Order: sequence, then structure tokens, then C-alpha cells
Amino acid sequence: MFDPIENPAKRRNRIENACSGIVASHWISLRHGPTQLPTVHLDQDLLVYRVDNGRLLASLQEEFSQRPAELTRLHQQEDKAETQELLHRLLLKKAADERGPILRELRRLKVQTEPLLVDATGVVINGNRRLSAMRQLLDEDPQAYTRFKRPLVAVLPASVSRTEVEYIETALQLAPETKLPYGWVDRRLKLRQQIDVLGLDPDWVKEAYRLDSRETLEQELSQLSLVETYLNDLCKAPNQYSIVAACEQLFQKLQQQLEELSSDLREPWQAIGLLLIQQRRHLAPTFDRQFPFEAAINNAMPTLILQRLVEEGQFQLGLQSQPSRLKRRHRRRIVGEVLQNQEPKRLARAVESAVEETRQQLRQERVPSRVLHHLQVSKRLLEKLTPETLNSSERFEMKAEAEAIQGRLRLLLADNQSSTATSMAQGLWRLQRRLRRILFKPED
Repeated sequence: MFDPIENPAKRRNRIENACSGIVASHWISLRHGPTQLPTVHLDQDLLVYRVDNGRLLASLQEEFSQRPAELTRLHQQEDKAETQELLHRLLLKKAADERGPILRELRRLKVQTEPLLVDATGVVINGNRRLSAMRQLLDEDPQAYTRFKRPLVAVLPASVSRTEVEYIETALQLAPETKLPYGWVDRRLKLRQQIDVLGLDPDWVKEAYRLDSRETLEQELSQLSLVETYLNDLCKAPNQYSIVAACEQLFQKLQQQLEELSSDLREPWQAIGLLLIQQRRHLAPTFDRQFPFEAAINNAMPTLILQRLVEEGQFQLGLQSQPSRLKRRHRRRIVGEVLQNQEPKRLARAVESAVEETRQQLRQERVPSRVLHHLQVSKRLLEKLTPETLNSSERFEMKAEAEAIQGRLRLLLADNQSSTATSMAQGLWRLQRRLRRILFKPED
């Protein structure tokens, strides 16, 4: 931490000398209107964190909830080293907040991009988090972050009042943001323009947009391609991007699942997925939580759903039997029937039903394998136990459960049982289990 000069008059004199001869060029809005301020590089010991920083109000109230007198003292001793250390700790935490990652950005850039705003005595009015981040990085690596030794600041006139300072902070920090954020389609159009039209290096674009990998960049461009296929082929409304303004997550999820499919399945499922997006108002509210917007239960699921739809007559492929892989003409036939279907709502609902029925079928088929897995795990755990590790109650419970499991396994593994006999045996098994627990319960 950099200890400030505790005498405000000394700080004021040094700052005044530093500003001497500097042409005011930095615009800021004061209550009486826009004003130009001088900007100058100042030593770290001239800069003081501001206790009244709006971002710290809640943190300081919480810190001193049981010691209100300490909070009062903090305001009176703003430039003391202990106060500044406390403020530095709180501000650094906020500088690392991922909702506004100033620390991460400065670590990456290694340069200050806009001046701090300070009063005539060096108290920081705007830029406290940035200052804490610069000091932290300078402490970590003085050579790499040498530019942060003397931050650039814009200095307010000495005549600016406390009320004026509050107005400035509110105008800079708390007023509504006037920048309109990019829409999700606008962002992807800009990415494509920079790469395909302007010829910018994709790695440069990735870095500029803070993307974590080239793969993420490719995914965003693929989502844009999916949007344009949707607008052109299903909506018959090229370039009408406002149609998909509220559908970002649907296109993201669909694109992610399409990447996981084999080449013979990707084309038909793209068309079906886009149909579901188009008809989403006629589907269950949870349709986007199932394939093709969420991962399939297993690799066979996409093929099984298509087979079910063919068997139900939703797609006319003229097949005598179900092939292991769809041929190109079959894929094109499915895509064509999806795009040209005269009853898209009916087809979308049929797909929704087929997805749900196939999911239920696969879950039922998985039950025996899950039971076998749990039996194998239980067997390994039992091998670790010895008789002396069990008390009487545990011994009784284990015996009852073991006999119940044995009875159930005999029932499941028996050959040539009729449904009536099976039902009777199940009832008898349940009765035996209840009687065992009642009759052989150990005494307390």
C-alpha cells in the first residue's frame, strides 16, 4: 500500500505546482455547466481514497455496524494510513468483481485509458476502484506495471464545494448509462464483418471481444448462420433480425447440441430445431429443456426419435427398413418436408411428443443397468465391513434388507412366470417384508 501525505495543505501545494502551466483540456459536467480541467501525472502519495465513495456505503455500514463511532472517526481521519488500508481492501474486492472487472482489464492492458478525477487535495472523486487495482498490480510487478507509478488525473478547482463533489459523483457513477448495449445479433454481425469483410485476424477479434477461445468465436458465428437459415428458410423474412431478438438462448442451445451430432443427423435436426423455435408458442413451456436444445440421454436418442416420426408417418422416406445412418437423399427429404409442411404447428407438436416418448422409453431401459451398477457398488462396500463393526440395530436392518433384496431378485430372475403369478409374487414379497420388520424388530 502507498501511504499518502497526511497533510492536505502539502498535497494541495504539490498538486497545484504540478498543474502549473498545464492547459485545461478534459471536459467534465459541473452543476453550472461543462468545465475543462487540467490533466497531470501525480505521484501515488498524493492520491487519497474517498470515504464517502458511493460504492462503499453498504460495505462500510456493514463493517462498522457494531461500532458506529469508528465509522465517524473514519470520516474524520480519511487520509490516515489505517483508513486508507481499509478502503484499499474494500475497493480492491470491488475492482475484482466480475460484473465490472477493472482489475482484470488493467492486468491485461497494463495501461491507464482514462484519467482519475481528484479534488485539489488529491482525494479521488471518480476512479477509486481503478486506483486500487493499479496499486495492487504495481505491488505485484513494478516492472510490468511501471506506468501505474504516476497515474493520470484530472484536477478539480479548489473552489469546488462538497455539494458539487456529490453532484459530480452522481453524474459519473449513478446516472443511467447512455450507451445502448449491442444486441446479440448485432454483435455477431459485427464479428463476421470484421473477419470476412475487413479481413481482421480472428485472433485479434477474439482478444478485442474478450472471448476465451477461437472455439467460442466460431460458435457465435455458427449461431448467426443458424439465425439466417431460420429467417430465410422458415420465416421467409431475410434480414428481419428483430424477429429473433428474444431468442438468443434458444439458438445458442440448439447450435451447441447440433455440434455434438454426427454429420448424417445434423442437417435434419437443424431443420427440426428451427421449426420448434418457430412454433414455440404452441409447445410446452419446458420444450427448450429437452433435446435438441438440451443434451440427449444417449447417442441413440436422435436416431430413435427420427425413426419414431417416420413410423408415425410424419416423414415419408419410402424406406422398407430403418437404416443405421440416414443417406443424403433421406436427410434432404426430411429437411424439405419440415420447411414445406402445410401444418407446422401439428408437426412441431408431433416432434415434441416423439421426443418425450423416446426419453421415457430410454429412461425405462436404463433402470436394469442402474440397478446392476448399484448392486455392484453395494457389494464392494459390504466387502469392507466386518461383523464386529455392526451393532444390533444395524445387523437387524441389514438382515431385513438383504432378505428383501434376495426375494425381489428371485422374483425378477425366475423363468416363465405369468403376469398373474408375477403380480401375486410381488404382493407376497411386500407382505413378507412388512411382517419381518414387525415380528423380528430387536428390543430396545
